[in-house]
Amino acid sequence: GTWGEGEYIVIEDRLTGDRSVVKGPCVWFPESPQQTAKKSEAISMSSTEYVEVVDKLTGNQRIVKGPLTWIPGPYENVIVKNRAISLQEDEYILLKDVSTGRRWIQTGPVLVFCEPTWRVEGTTAKETGVKRAWVLKSNEYLRLLDVATGKVTVHRGEAKVFPGPNDKLMDDGIRQAVAIDSEHAVLVRDEALADE
Repeated sequence: GTWGEGEYIVIEDRLTGDRSVVKGPCVWFPESPQQTAKKSEAISMSSTEYVEVVDKLTGNQRIVKGPLTWIPGPYENVIVKNRAISLQEDEYILLKDVSTGRRWIQTGPVLVFCEPTWRVEGTTAKETGVKRAWVLKSNEYLRLLDVATGKVTVHRGEAKVFPGPNDKLMDDGIRQAVAIDSEHAVLVRDEALADE
């Protein structure tokens, strides 16, 4: 058969099970009656696209990033074609590697090409999982609780705040700082010492 540019064939020997790939354009003739050929189109990807691929012999998965026109190996299958997640300067996503359990925050600006074992937490049918950092003015603050360790961190403005992977926002969000001048006082109670 004849194959054009952007096409390829997977040749399989039905006797041995061996496979090979021949890229077009070409004219191919079987070398034995046991050989079969399956024609396919190469996969075109832009700079923001990628494919998840599995090797059918080993079970290993990997990604192939664009921009390129890609031809799989003889034992490779494309699982899915995806778009990279574009994060702006004030955006982040919470990622989890389901093979290790590791969780982390990825901040922008960046294009995120998710590996096959990565999942974006907070993703639903309506939500992409992309969240915005908190932007604090000079008279604002917020507190974050690390639910894994119990540690509370206070972030004061002016600042752009990204959470850690285990952080939860406390106090219903951003709070106003208390203004104290030379004519006013404030009583501060340390809750950690209140029970002593």
